[in-house]
Amino acid sequence: DKETWKIIGCSIMTDAWTDRCGRSIINLCIHCPLGVSFFRSVDTSSDSHIADYIYNLIVACIEEVGEENVVQIVTENASNNMVAAMLLKMKCPQIFWTLWLLTPLI
Repeated sequence: DKETWKIIGCSIMTDAWTDRCGRSIINLCIHCPLGVSFFRSVDTSSDSHIADYIYNLIVACIEEVGEENVVQIVTENASNNMVAAMLLKMKCPQIFWTLWLLTPLI
């Protein structure tokens, strides 16, 4: 709920995956204490997932949600996300970027 985001903030979470047709998809979700909301799905099949691309995708989401409402970004720890996190730190030092460890399933 957008009103809750204004009061206590929210987290933007990303999930990159490949569907059965081989398309590369990035999902963006918003998390707050009331739960998780789907925000957007982006077909990134024709785009290279370099740090600048990820950074621009996240910045666009932050601008739409409202920079004052975003507490943190949560992504996997891929190197492109780590560089994007450093870029965002220069633009929005008040927003945390949390990297979760991507581990293979056994």
